[in-house]
Amino acid sequence: MSIFLQPVGVTKNYVDTQAMEVEGNFTIGELLESLNLPAGINAIAIIDGKRMPGDEPLKDGAVVKIVSLVLGG
Repeated sequence: MSIFLQPVGVTKNYVDTQAMEVEGNFTIGELLESLNLPAGINAIAIIDGKRMPGDEPLKDGAVVKIVSLVLGG
């Protein structure tokens, strides 16, 4: 199945905007892990404007925004 990645912010430095083929039961957690982001870059996946849990399976045609969490005070 196909999904489309849209990196946002600092994740643009590490993830290309691209279509990607994944297996049928591929989860959001597996996707984030497969991106091999550097240590210190904590990313989440946003689909249809909602943060999705790591165990959520991806759906064919999903547009997945990859967003890094920014912490500070």
